[in-house]
Amino acid sequence: MKTITVTIEIYDNSSVEDVERAVSTGLDNNGIDCTYDVEEKEDKQELLLKNGGRIMITCKDFWCVAKNIPKKYIKNAINLDGENLSNCFGACVVFDSDGFHMCQDEENYELYYIDNNGNKHWMEKKFTNDELKTFFEICFEQITSLIPE
Repeated sequence: MKTITVTIEIYDNSSVEDVERAVSTGLDNNGIDCTYDVEEKEDKQELLLKNGGRIMITCKDFWCVAKNIPKKYIKNAINLDGENLSNCFGACVVFDSDGFHMCQDEENYELYYIDNNGNKHWMEKKFTNDELKTFFEICFEQITSLIPE
């Protein structure tokens, strides 16, 4: 026996029962013999604001532009696009129930380059604690700027 964890994000007003029925039908139609549990999970994080207020935020992705890119990453981009590189480097920060963290394509691949065809290429780059702090602070400011005074 093996266990497979599946996360389903629902973007409409489907109930837990609707999702369970759809999963059951899909498993049955594909001849998969298994048991499963369906439960609703709130993916929210409470932020304590500087003014003492609180806000609940659901999972949020931030696609951030990275600046002052070291030459070795620019060389990688030139290998992809030639001298006509797009100069579009970035990182993805996720805010969820565990707080802020960096997306990785695989371990230590936190920086991406978008080529001239719009394809994302992840590069081996582990951000320093200072770089992470900067990214997280900028994202926190973005979240709190959306809150009406």
